[in-house]
Amino acid sequence: MLFRFFSYFSGMNIDSDIFKIQSNNVLPSRGKILISEPFLRDATFGRSVILLVDHTDEGSMGLVINKQLPLFLNDIIMEFNKEVGKYLENDGVYITGGIIESREDEVLLSFAQNGFEVKERFEEKGWLVFVVKKSK
Repeated sequence: MLFRFFSYFSGMNIDSDIFKIQSNNVLPSRGKILISEPFLRDATFGRSVILLVDHTDEGSMGLVINKQLPLFLNDIIMEFNKEVGKYLENDGVYITGGIIESREDEVLLSFAQNGFEVKERFEEKGWLVFVVKKSK
């Protein structure tokens, strides 16, 4: 059966140009959408649609908008807590949200470990928003 399949296609006149990728020669810039080549074999970028957040001579940054990330916003916020204090003056205010209530204790610990004091807490349907202030 397999032999028949290949002999059937070997006798056909297939235009090999259908497998060539053509470029539209548009330069990347902020706000543009990039679509990966259909035959790209890469776990991260294969079959991806990417929104370019920034593009400079130093590099590009984008968000993959058609795939689920293997991490939660809570994890990103806790990493961000380590850095944001460098850019805030003493008594500077930082508002962050998207935290799920079941991980509140982890996020509160992260605020404390990184020099933030919680000033306000808002909750709606299991989602949290915090207003924190940089300690002196």
